[in-house]
Amino acid sequence: MVKIGVDSSGHVRNPPIWFIAVRKSVKKGQLTYGIYISEKKHKKLERSCKNWFEKISAILIYKVVTPLFYEGDAIVIDYDFQGLEKYVEWYLKKLLRAAYPRKPMMSNPNVFFIPAMYSMIVKEADLKSKRMRHKSIIPREKDPSFKKELETLG
Repeated sequence: MVKIGVDSSGHVRNPPIWFIAVRKSVKKGQLTYGIYISEKKHKKLERSCKNWFEKISAILIYKVVTPLFYEGDAIVIDYDFQGLEKYVEWYLKKLLRAAYPRKPMMSNPNVFFIPAMYSMIVKEADLKSKRMRHKSIIPREKDPSFKKELETLG
């Protein structure tokens, strides 16, 4: 089982936000995918729907994980979402079920919330998110659209 580490620099309630996913591949080495959300975009998303904090967190995780995600992978997220893991995981799996309806291994992956000190892949994502915040890594997407995902989550 390959793990994808996810971390953020900045918090969904405290913009700007840099989200990154890291996957170590035997054939391709380390793969990363990052997203940046500006304060302006954050203001548009803020209070855009019921449970906006959990939904936006799940959408950001979904957007950074899907380009690196393969069948059988586990998603390991830094323990930044204290007290909200259940909802973030539920919304994330709802997005994955919509994206991969006929692939049960991809629509219902193992999702763990672990502090960086206990997981090497989360520690790697933590280091990369800080580097992205300080502009030594360039995010792949800046202020992406959330319309489709928000419609899926309702």
